[in-house]
Amino acid sequence: MRTHKKPHVAVVVTTYNRPTALAWTLAALAQQSVSPEQVVVADDGSGSQTQQVVQAWQSYYQAHLPQTQLHYAWQPDQGFRAAAARNLGVQQAVNHGQPDLLIFLDGDCIAPKVFVAHHLRLHQAGLMVAGGRGLLSPAYTEQLERQALTDSETSTPADSVSVWRERLQVFDSPYWLWLTKRCDRFWPMLSLTSSIWQPLRDARPRDESLVRTCNLSLSRHDFERVGGFDESFVGWGLEDTDLALRLMVQGVRVRSGRFATNVYHLWHAERSRDQLQANAVRLENTRTATQ
Repeated sequence: MRTHKKPHVAVVVTTYNRPTALAWTLAALAQQSVSPEQVVVADDGSGSQTQQVVQAWQSYYQAHLPQTQLHYAWQPDQGFRAAAARNLGVQQAVNHGQPDLLIFLDGDCIAPKVFVAHHLRLHQAGLMVAGGRGLLSPAYTEQLERQALTDSETSTPADSVSVWRERLQVFDSPYWLWLTKRCDRFWPMLSLTSSIWQPLRDARPRDESLVRTCNLSLSRHDFERVGGFDESFVGWGLEDTDLALRLMVQGVRVRSGRFATNVYHLWHAERSRDQLQANAVRLENTRTATQ
C-alpha cells in the first residue's frame, strides 16, 4: 500500500512590538496536534523585548518540541511593512528547509490545537485555504497578556510547560468563551472538517475578500511563482488581497477554512490606515493588469 508523506509545513508569524501577544502565539503553536516542521517569526522591526521572547521560546522548542525549528527573521523598523516581513519570513524558512506548505499567521493570534492539522486536511494543489478569526474581548486580552508578562519576569517558558498547556485548554471550548463574552464568535470557531462541507468551502473560488493573511495557507510553489507579497504595499491593508488576485490569475482558487481553521485574535486598537488610499490605488492597478 502506498503511503503519502506529510508535507513539510512552515508557519510564518508576523509580529511588531507586542511580545506578550507573541508569547501566546508561540505557546499555541507548540501545542499543535500535528507539529509544523518550522515556525518563523517575521519581525517588522520590533525592539529587543520581542527578540528575548523568541529566544526564550526557542529554548522551549528545543527542549520539548525538537521536531519543530523556531527561527527569527528581523527587518529594520521603517514603517508598517508586513508584506516585506512575510517575504523575509518565507525566505528564512526556505534557507532552513524546503517547506511544501506555507501557513501565514499574525503574532497576536492564538491557534487551536487542530490549526495546523486542519490546514493540512483542507490543503489541495491549486488551492489557498483562507481561515478566519474570532476577536477576544479587551478585558480578556489584557488578562492574557498580563499572564505572559508575569511569566517573562519570573520564569522562562521551559520552566512552565504544564502551566501553558493548562492555560491553552480554554481555547478548546469556543462555546464557553462566547457565552462568557470573552470571544465575539462561537459557530465560526467550530471544527467542521467533514468532506460533506467541501462544496460550501469551494463555493466562492474567486472571492478575494475571503483571503486574510492573518490566517492563510498555500503551497510554497504557488507563492513563489507569483513573486510573494508586493513589498510596495506599506501601511495597513490590501497586500493580502493583492496576493490573492495574482494567485487567482495563475489558476489558484480560494477554499474557505472557516469553521475549521479559525484562530482567536487578541484585541488591539485599530491600526492607522493613513496609507490605505495609496494601497487601494496599487490594488486597482493589479486588478486592471490581471483582467
